[in-house]
Amino acid sequence: MTQFRAGEPVFDCNGHGDCCFFKPALILKVKMQLIIRTLDNVLSGMKAGFKSILNIFKHSNGKSRMFNQKSSSKLSTTLLALILGASVFMAGVEEAQAQRYRIGVSLKSADSDFWLDLTRGIKEEAKKYPGLKVTIVYGENDPLTQIAQVESLAAAGVDAILLAAIDAKAVGSACKAVNKAGIPVFAVDTDVYGCDKITLIASDNVLAGQLGAEYIVKRLKGKGNLILMELPQSDSIRARLEGVDKVLKNEPGITVIHREAIKQPASEWPTQAENLLTAYPNVDAFYFPFDAVAVAFYRAMRGMGRDKDIFFASVDAIGEAKKLIKETDTFGGTVAQQPAMMGQLGVRYAMQYITGHVKEFHPFIGVPVKLLTKDNVN
Repeated sequence: MTQFRAGEPVFDCNGHGDCCFFKPALILKVKMQLIIRTLDNVLSGMKAGFKSILNIFKHSNGKSRMFNQKSSSKLSTTLLALILGASVFMAGVEEAQAQRYRIGVSLKSADSDFWLDLTRGIKEEAKKYPGLKVTIVYGENDPLTQIAQVESLAAAGVDAILLAAIDAKAVGSACKAVNKAGIPVFAVDTDVYGCDKITLIASDNVLAGQLGAEYIVKRLKGKGNLILMELPQSDSIRARLEGVDKVLKNEPGITVIHREAIKQPASEWPTQAENLLTAYPNVDAFYFPFDAVAVAFYRAMRGMGRDKDIFFASVDAIGEAKKLIKETDTFGGTVAQQPAMMGQLGVRYAMQYITGHVKEFHPFIGVPVKLLTKDNVN
């Protein structure tokens, strides 16, 4: 059995993500395991059927090469039973394979390209396993909704859960219940606290924050007023702000004039943007921890005629963000994640775990990130 011990990297990536070591051969092993088990069952059934036929020959009249009517009838019945049994068995095998493994997925929402790309990666990887059924639900950025969804997935008896926690602490209670049910949890994109997880598959969010902050410092030439937008309940976003703070503590010329939590739901963002732009007319730049809110603020800036004297950096590299980077100077840069890869690895490692091929993983599996600006957005 292949094992990754704690402290032993599954990925061997440098700080900029020029990396990646996978174990794709294990996918083939899982598939072969299913095939071998199926063939073994089929051969066992055929062996029993032929044994029955031979018994009919043995007990028939050995003096005649022709069966009497009774023996012939018995043979026909046995052959029919064998054929019908094989058909029923194969149908059962197909159904069993189709539902042999089940993975439940609980994501934060479906309101951005990031989560849609992550979903796409999950579905693409799942196609590689004919015996896998995946159920995907979205918490719509509401921790209570997500908690109920995770509990429902556990009650349904899934074999593993991929979880992107909306609130790392609050959702931990549901994760703990999943632990008690003996269901392994793989954290994706965002960590979860208060329970045991197999691993966290995510971007290096501290690095993502550092890259964005370094871009802002460079463009401001080391001097200017900055507003930081936060989302305290999100572990991944807290990590990004940690990366920003690491850079700014060595930049005395950059003044953080305000920090504010991003309001929910998204319909609140235009009003929040207008209020901040009115309250802080001397702001030079914003840092946003994800593109969707950055795009909403850009529209508000443009509506107020402030898009020429302010710029910002963000994270995610969604389609609209990349378009605005090409077309404007306001949307200066975005740190590209690889959500589809996160989804693929989540399914891949969950299957390796529940099939017994890998039982220990490094506690953090990093997915590379990269800063995109007008210079390299294409």
